[in-house]
Amino acid sequence: MIFCPPPFMGQSKQLVLIDRTTGTNRGSMTGAGGLAASFNGTTSETYANASRFSASSTTGWVGKTLSTSRVIGKVTTFGTNNSGYGGGTSFTTGGTFTMYLYAKNGTAPSAYNDGTVLGSASITSITNESTGRDISSSDLTTVWDHVWVSLVGGSAGFGSVGELQLYAWE
Repeated sequence: MIFCPPPFMGQSKQLVLIDRTTGTNRGSMTGAGGLAASFNGTTSETYANASRFSASSTTGWVGKTLSTSRVIGKVTTFGTNNSGYGGGTSFTTGGTFTMYLYAKNGTAPSAYNDGTVLGSASITSITNESTGRDISSSDLTTVWDHVWVSLVGGSAGFGSVGELQLYAWE
C-alpha cells in the first residue's frame, strides 16, 4: 500500500508517472540494450535487449537525472520476459539480488550506492518478470534531483532490467 502525503494547500497529491523521455539516463548497466533499454517504453523486454551488468560485475544501476526535481513515491521495475532480473544461469547457480531504490541531490551519482536508500526488494525469480515489481519510497517529502535502482548480488554479468518507471507525488 502506498501512503498518500497530506494535502498541500487544500489539494490532495497524486502519484504520477514521470515521462520516460525527459531527464538524463544514468548508470552502469550499459550491456546489451544499454541504459536506453530501461526507458524505451517496453515492459516485456528480452534479456538480450535489456539494460545489463558488465560481464565482470555483480552490481549494476540504472536511473535518471530528472529534468525537474521531484518527490519520489515509487518505482516500478520490470525484469525480462525470459530470464527475470537475471540471465543465463545466474539464479540456478544460487544467485539472488537485492534491488534498492536510491535518490540523491546535487552532483550526479557515480556508483550504485552513491545516494540515499529509499526502499528495497529481494529478487529470486528466474521466470517472466514483465509484470513489474514496485518499490515504494520511505521518504515522501524530500525533493530529489537523481533517482535510480541498483541490483546487488547474483552472478557476474547476469543482472538485467527490462524497464524502469519512476513515479512522483504531485
